Amino acid sequence: MNTTQKTSAEKYAGEICTLDGEPARIVGRLLPFATVRTIRDGGPAFEYAWETVARVMENGGKFHS
Repeated sequence: MNTTQKTSAEKYAGEICTLDGEPARIVGRLLPFATVRTIRDGGPAFEYAWETVARVMENGGKFHS
């Protein structure tokens, strides 16, 4: 991971957001890509670049699959 990725991972991992309108959480702080997964059991999960996570979170935290 580069410095930008590490900074975004440290800042946003564990944060609450939405994925396609459903409550979700950002996970994967030590991985090269973030995973955004819905909070409900069995819900969808998608990987995003940490730079994308930062941009989406700075603009309301509404992810789309």
